Amino acid sequence: MYMITKAKQTIQALLTPHFGEIDIKIDVPPPRFEGDFAVPVFALAKTLKLSPMAIATELSNTLNVSDTLFQRVEAQGGFLNFILDSEQAVQHIVADFNKAGEGYGRSEVSKPEIVVVDYSSPNVAKEMHVGHLRSTVIGDSLRRIYTFLGHKVIAQNHLGDWGTQFGMLIQYIIDNNIDSHHSHAISDLNELYQKAKQKDDVDKDFSERARKRVVLLQSGDQQTLEIWHLLIKLSMTHFNDAYRRLGVLLQDKDVKAESSYNADLKPIVDRFKEMHLTTMSEGAVCIFLEGFEREGKPIPMIIQKSDGGYLYHTTDLATLYYRLFTLHADRLLYVVDVRQSDHFKMLFAAAHKANWLNKGQEIAHVAFGTILGKDNKPFKTREGGTIKLSDLLDESIKRAKAIIESKNSSLSSEEIESLSNILGIGALKYADLNGDRKNDYVFDWDRMLSFEGNTAPYLQYAYVRINSLLERAGSISIKIQNGNLTQAKEIILIKKLSEFPEVVSKAAERLEPHVIATYLYSLAQDFTSFYDAVPILKTEDLNVRSARLWLCTRASDVLRKGLYLLGIECPEKM
Repeated sequence: MYMITKAKQTIQALLTPHFGEIDIKIDVPPPRFEGDFAVPVFALAKTLKLSPMAIATELSNTLNVSDTLFQRVEAQGGFLNFILDSEQAVQHIVADFNKAGEGYGRSEVSKPEIVVVDYSSPNVAKEMHVGHLRSTVIGDSLRRIYTFLGHKVIAQNHLGDWGTQFGMLIQYIIDNNIDSHHSHAISDLNELYQKAKQKDDVDKDFSERARKRVVLLQSGDQQTLEIWHLLIKLSMTHFNDAYRRLGVLLQDKDVKAESSYNADLKPIVDRFKEMHLTTMSEGAVCIFLEGFEREGKPIPMIIQKSDGGYLYHTTDLATLYYRLFTLHADRLLYVVDVRQSDHFKMLFAAAHKANWLNKGQEIAHVAFGTILGKDNKPFKTREGGTIKLSDLLDESIKRAKAIIESKNSSLSSEEIESLSNILGIGALKYADLNGDRKNDYVFDWDRMLSFEGNTAPYLQYAYVRINSLLERAGSISIKIQNGNLTQAKEIILIKKLSEFPEVVSKAAERLEPHVIATYLYSLAQDFTSFYDAVPILKTEDLNVRSARLWLCTRASDVLRKGLYLLGIECPEKM
C-alpha cells in the first residue's frame, strides 16, 4: 500500500467517529497550506451549528495522532491540516519504491477492466488536419494510463469509410477515367473530393449517378469495391505516417471502420422494434427519448430513413452494441470533440433504454474543446483554410530545430534531427494535454516550445539534467538508509514523488491526462529547488551523497514514466 493511500486511510479512521456518514474529502493541499493533507470541515458546520474554524480547532485538540504517520494536526481556517512525521514518511516512501520497483505508480487493481477507447477516427480519402490532433493525443494518453494501471485496453479507430461521399468520389473517378491504381497523394484525393462535391451540387445527372454508385458499393459491385479498397489503402498509408510521427500506439489492428457494421444495421433496428421502443414518423423509424426536446417538441432519433437507408445514429448504435456484447467492455470511452455532446447523450440514452448496460458497465464521452488561434477563433491558416496535420508537425519540428541550433552548437546533425523531432512533437502533444481537456486552448508556438514554464521542453530538460548528473556520478553507490534525507528540500521532493501513484489513478478516474502534466511540472520545479539548495556530488558524507543520488534516480524514473503516459519521449541529451 502506497504511503499516500495509507495516510488517507489513517485520516479517514481518525475522523469517521466525528463525521459519521458525511463524505470526507481528503486531498493533498495547495501551497498555501503548511501541512501535507487538508480536510474541510464545512459539512459539519450546519449540523453542529458552529463555525468551521471552531470545529477544526476542537477536532485538532481532540484527535490523537500518536503512533500514526502524522506528527500533529492543526486548524487552518475551516480545514484540518495534517502534518506528516517526516522521518516516518521517508521510511514508508522508500519502502514503497523498493517494493514496487519498475512498477512504481501502478495502484493495486482489485478487478482489471476491459476498457475500450475510441479515438482519432479520421475519414478515408481526406487528409488529417489540426482537428484530429486532440482526439488522437488525448485518446492515446488515456490508453497508456489504463494499460499502465493493469487494465486490458482495446483501442478502436472508427474510420469514416462509408456513406454518400464515397458514391460521389468514386463516380467522379470513373467519369474522368482517373487511374485509381496510380499512387496518388492524399492531397490529390482531397482535391478530387472537392471537385466531386462541386459537381454534385450543380449537376443533377451526376448526383443521380453518384447516388446509384452508393447502392452499387453497398451491394458489392466489383469495380466500385476495387476503387473503394484502393482509397482505403492509400488513406491508411497517410494515417499511419501521421501516427508514426506523433508517436501514438495506433496500428492497423485497431481499425474498426464504419463499413464493418453494415450487416448489423438492420438487426439493430429490428431489436428496437421488437422491444416496442420505436415510432414511425413520416415513414422513418424513430426512437423518442425523454429529455430531448427543441422548442417544446420532442427530437426524434432517426435510425432508419423512409427510403430504408441508415444514418450515423444506426451505425453508432451498432458500434456500441458490438463493444458491449462482443468486446465485453466494462468501460467505454469515446474521445470526441465537445460539439458532439448532444449526439452522444442521445446515443447513450438509447442504450440505457434498451437495457444494454449491466451493473458496473460505464460509457463516457471524453469531450474536448477546440484549438484556437491568438484571435480566439478556431486555428486556421493565414488564408483561413484548415491546417493540415502534416504541416503542423513539420512546423513544430522546424521551430524546435532552430531553437536547438541556437542553444547547442556541439550536437551532430543526426543528434539535432533526432532532438528536433522529440522536442517538436513533444511540445505539440504537451500543449494539448496540460490543460483541462474540456476547455478550448490558444495555440502559441513561442509558449509551447519555451524551455521555461509549464512546457514539454522544460520537463524534458529536467529529465536530461538529472540523468547528466547521474552519469557524472559514475560508479558511486546509489542507495538510501534511514536518516540520510533530513533537509527541507529533500523532504519536499520525496513527498512529491510519493504522490505519483495517486496522480495516475486520479487521471484515470477523471479521464484527465492534464492531472499528470500538472504534477510533472510541479515535480520538476521541486527537483530544481532541491538541486539548487543542496550539494549532491560534492557532499563529503558518502551516505548522504548516495541517498541524494537515490532521490535523483527516483525523480528521473517518475518523470520518464509520467511523460510516457502522456505519449512524450524523453531525450538522452539536450
